[in-house]
Amino acid sequence: MSYILDALKKSDQERKRGEVPTITSASADVEFKENETKQISLKIAAGGFVLSAIIVTVVLFMPSDEEPSSVKAAPEAATEMALTPSAPDATPANDVAPSERATAPQPAPKPAPKPAPIISQEVKTEIKPPEISPERTPEKPSPIIAADPVNADIPKPDASTNEAPAPASQPINKVSVAPEPKRVPGSTVARVPTLAAKIETKTQIQKLKPSLPMLNSASDYLDRGWNSMNLGLFNQAIADFSVAVEMEPGFADGWFALGWAQEKNNQDGNAIASYSNSIKAKANHAGALFSRGYLELFSGKPLNATRDFKATLNLAENDFRLYIHVWTFVAKNKSGSKTIIDSIKDLKIDSQDDELSSWPGQIIRYYMGELTEAQILQAIEDGSSSGLQERRCAGYFFIGEYALLKGDTKKARNYFEKSLATGVVKLRQFDASRRELASLAQ
Repeated sequence: MSYILDALKKSDQERKRGEVPTITSASADVEFKENETKQISLKIAAGGFVLSAIIVTVVLFMPSDEEPSSVKAAPEAATEMALTPSAPDATPANDVAPSERATAPQPAPKPAPKPAPIISQEVKTEIKPPEISPERTPEKPSPIIAADPVNADIPKPDASTNEAPAPASQPINKVSVAPEPKRVPGSTVARVPTLAAKIETKTQIQKLKPSLPMLNSASDYLDRGWNSMNLGLFNQAIADFSVAVEMEPGFADGWFALGWAQEKNNQDGNAIASYSNSIKAKANHAGALFSRGYLELFSGKPLNATRDFKATLNLAENDFRLYIHVWTFVAKNKSGSKTIIDSIKDLKIDSQDDELSSWPGQIIRYYMGELTEAQILQAIEDGSSSGLQERRCAGYFFIGEYALLKGDTKKARNYFEKSLATGVVKLRQFDASRRELASLAQ
């Protein structure tokens, strides 16, 4: 730096020596002071050059992408200041503060570079799109084809299963050898087959077997159906009765016979429907009314049974009417519409014009409290020996039913079993005892 200052000072002296002195020329002292002032100016310029170089270095290594315009212009300004001598400062050199002359300005501290943002591996994994090879396109999933329910290979049922079984050499479901009345509208008898399978499907008209000839009228099919009933051939009877009502839809006795056969074959639902069709064809058909009420009583519809029994009471006569009194009493108490005391009052009013001194009038008197249990048992044993088993079957059932209404299930079960022990399967009281025992066993 000193070589540069000396060269500049020598060049300036030689230049002045060649000039002609004038009035304005300064003396030697003034010239010396000017030289000293120039030296100070050159030193300041050199310091500025160094400072500018430091600033340029800092700016070049700063992490910022964009440099301010003032910084960009700094190198050019510093170079121009270094090559061009600055004008002498008006302030004397002695007026400069010692601290400003002694201490050079320090460069600004270099700012620490900003840390790069840390991206977790999970974020990168989520942001990064899946790579798909350009040479291979994704395969489309195979379409799911549903099975065709129409053209599927489903085994078809055998058509022969819809036909009635052929009559065997022995009578099917024959449970009693006792003959049954041909037509019993309004009767209380009913056969209960113990070997029949319980079928609750709709009755289908069964084809007649080749051994049975075709008949000409509905009455002929009705007669042959009753003959099959007497033999215990319930399926064949159902087939004949079904043909009869198909030929004559308004045939009340045909519908009643069909319901009777269905009831014996343990088809209670179909039997109720057939009895209803009989009542539609003939509103005062006592047998159909009572039979429907009986099945409703043991199908959980005692109110409907009470209604049918009351309708039957106005049509029934003789012993059948007396039995209807007792059945109505039972239905009222099972429905809960009447207490036993109220039912007894109604029974006395309804039967006040009936003869109750003989069988089955003694059962009504027993229900009304006029006979004791021992007296009703004695009344069962009295009378002709030909009807003893029938009286026992019916009497034991009604005694057991009365005990059941009072809550004595043990006594009720005992009398129901005695009723079944008689073996008189043709009576509805026999079937009713079986139903009550099954209900108690649940």
